[in-house]
Amino acid sequence: MLPFNLNHLIRRSVRGLLKPLYPEANPHLKDLAKIPFKHLSAGGKVQVDSLGIPHIRGKSWQDCFSLQGFFHAKDRFFQMDLMRRVITGRLAEIIGAKPLDKPLIYLLKGKTIADIDRFMRVFQLDRATEESLKVASDQSLEMLHAYAAGINHFLALGKKYLPLEIRLLGYEPEPWTPFDTMLVSRAMAFELNMSWRSHIVYPLLESRAQEKDFPLRSEEHTSELQSH
Repeated sequence: MLPFNLNHLIRRSVRGLLKPLYPEANPHLKDLAKIPFKHLSAGGKVQVDSLGIPHIRGKSWQDCFSLQGFFHAKDRFFQMDLMRRVITGRLAEIIGAKPLDKPLIYLLKGKTIADIDRFMRVFQLDRATEESLKVASDQSLEMLHAYAAGINHFLALGKKYLPLEIRLLGYEPEPWTPFDTMLVSRAMAFELNMSWRSHIVYPLLESRAQEKDFPLRSEEHTSELQSH
């Protein structure tokens, strides 16, 4: 989801360490079916099937978004929190400025978590997110607020329901906001956009290549390609 698949890399490292603990990572989650959703405006219900997939039925679309937020947080809030921290360059706040152990990507060799934070802040995706929120429709903002309300309802249940990773790292997650949801959306668009990589890589290739090794640099070859 992020440049160089940083989110995937970090989650793999953390989950690899914690995998032996996962069968009983949080037995308290079994009690969530009994918790009333008092924050809903019109009401709704959720049925979780044998595969653990929640089926949401709400009396309003706002309540459906809110219930979806609740169950997203229940199943994967650590990933969600990790994503917003990586995107805004705040990962070192919870795990320190540690060197990456055996990074999967060569470009990250010798780098630290703090280096990743600095790298991500260069792109200023938080500012782009703020601009997106300014032009969002009222209905979109209402959806974002309903979704965030469901996530925060889960967080308000108490520390015992938090993901194992957060409890072991010993930090208190911040409330989720509409900004955070929009931020992740902007990061997904950023991930799918290859142009920023091209602006960095192509000039480097051209500066290091000889004419015979990089023939398409010449005007003659460029004109020939355009004519076809």
